[in-house]
Amino acid sequence: MSDAFDKSVDMIARRNAEIKSLRKGNRDLQLHFDVLKADYCRLRTQVERFRAALGHIADERLSSSDEVRYLKQFARSVLDDQSEPSSWRSIETAPKDGSEVLMVFVFEDGEVLHRVVWWDGSEMWPWRDEYTGYREGEAKGWMPLLPAPGKEEV
Repeated sequence: MSDAFDKSVDMIARRNAEIKSLRKGNRDLQLHFDVLKADYCRLRTQVERFRAALGHIADERLSSSDEVRYLKQFARSVLDDQSEPSSWRSIETAPKDGSEVLMVFVFEDGEVLHRVVWWDGSEMWPWRDEYTGYREGEAKGWMPLLPAPGKEEV
């Protein structure tokens, strides 16, 4: 019986060490995430400044040389593409008309979950997927879904 007890104590000690290692890993991941988030914010600001500069160029009455015409056309095309499909949008702008969107949820324990959901408006679990509901405070960002590929794209 003492042998079984010692094995159990060793197993518990190993599990505790694994848990401690995982927690440290989570802290390291959180730090990495924070650095990436700061980089993202800095890049986002640069993109906004670039768009503003392109807007100024597109509106300017510059000479009609081919280079300037090309630059103005390029500026207009960038300004027209405001969809930013790879950027998370503010949760406050998420559609609440029942359309499906890709949503990122972050829970108190740090778990991150991506789900295709729609707004159902229920008081406790307003965001729904086919299996369950999610609280509004857990939703942190959303993206519109891409259209389904056509036959020739599959």
